[in-house]
Amino acid sequence: MFSAVQRFLYECLPVVHVSRMDELDKLLLEAIDEALYMFGISVRDVTYYYCEARYGARKDDIPCRLDDFLNCLNEIYGLAAKIIEAQIVKLLESRVGIRVEEGDLLSYVEKLRSFFINTQILSVRA
Repeated sequence: MFSAVQRFLYECLPVVHVSRMDELDKLLLEAIDEALYMFGISVRDVTYYYCEARYGARKDDIPCRLDDFLNCLNEIYGLAAKIIEAQIVKLLESRVGIRVEEGDLLSYVEKLRSFFINTQILSVRA
């Protein structure tokens, strides 16, 4: 997921990196929570329960295990998972203020992580 340079910077600049990634993870979890809640509290709760029971991924683990979360959505909701995923992207875009042309949630979050790392490098160098 990360290039060798990004991984090196992650290891060399852990304090700045962790705080930026924690911020992104928090925004991602908020967007997921809100998107699921739009379909009802039971949809949200069942999704988190199934994700933990089936994949061992607690709610707080989802940013690091996004692929498992998306598999969980697909298993539970089938084609409707794409609607939930699109809503998460839309909410995340509004929170972060960065839009992408097209793409799924996983690729969008990877782009955001890369952007956060690159802007961190610029701010550290400045």
